[in-house]
Amino acid sequence: MTGFPLPAPMARALSLAAEAAAAGEVPVGAVVTHGDEIVGEARNSMRGTLDPTAHAEIVAIRHAATRLGQSRLDGCTLWVTLEPCAMCTAAIGLARIAKLVFAADDPKGGAVVSGPRLYGLPTCHHRPEVLGGIGETAAAAQLRDFFAARIVPGVLIRIGNSLFQFVRDGAGHGVGSGISIGTVGLLRGADA
Repeated sequence: MTGFPLPAPMARALSLAAEAAAAGEVPVGAVVTHGDEIVGEARNSMRGTLDPTAHAEIVAIRHAATRLGQSRLDGCTLWVTLEPCAMCTAAIGLARIAKLVFAADDPKGGAVVSGPRLYGLPTCHHRPEVLGGIGETAAAAQLRDFFAARIVPGVLIRIGNSLFQFVRDGAGHGVGSGISIGTVGLLRGADA
């Protein structure tokens, strides 16, 4: 059985995430659409730009605002491969993005459906429509592969609500048995 086709903006976001991974950045890509038109896009670029705020969402929002000539992105949709963090969640609200579509949940760093759930707070002035899980399998695989290639064998990794211990196979690839889709977070000390 095949699933529904991936919407073009999410496919583009996943492509941008792959570019980020190739550049040594955490694989996150974001696309802003207005109707069917892409008006902003970006990938994570914190390391390459030496800018801790250069998350894919922030940079894509900046590009969209510049292209549209306005700071409020009413009627726009943000497509992103990972649940936004607190900084990005706040920026999405401040930009008045109408709809947020994300692929994979981020139980450790997300702020939309995980962690502080910022849009549910009474001080939140704008709450976009939120849809998660679109492209989750592909986004989770990108994240899993990215972090598996960088971890020290024996470190516990959380993917979704499951813990895995990765080891290197004969070819030097990070492998773990029973891998399921989800988001990756390193666990150390008391978190493990």
